Amino acid sequence: MKLREFVPTKIERSPHHVKAYILINLRYSLIQFSGGAVDLIGVKPDSHVSFHQDEDDPESWYLEVLPEGKTGFPLRQKPKLGVRGVLFACKSLVKRIADAVGMEGHKGKILVGKESVTINGKTLWPLVTASLKPKRLD
Repeated sequence: MKLREFVPTKIERSPHHVKAYILINLRYSLIQFSGGAVDLIGVKPDSHVSFHQDEDDPESWYLEVLPEGKTGFPLRQKPKLGVRGVLFACKSLVKRIADAVGMEGHKGKILVGKESVTINGKTLWPLVTASLKPKRLD
């Protein structure tokens, strides 16, 4: 008989924070970036971001990380989010995204595309709005 041992150090995990997503929170008007999103797109506290909506396809949204010196939504770190998570608050943007993608409930996750795209000379990260799932409220 050959036994396979399972202990925390030998189990390959897929932690929740590895996924690159943004959390939309209507109740508190927050957009929160997961640790995976922070790693993928290269933002940190004090980075600035902007969002872009395709006028021809209102459900298509993109995220732009702005170069230093350009002003957008400033990201801040919240201790509760751990070392890597960042967020910002903007009621009108949160509501506009939620309305455009038909978000149900007051919280939802939108995956960030794995690769950036260049549109009109801007490097943008597509938001996979079809992935939007309301967060369970237990």
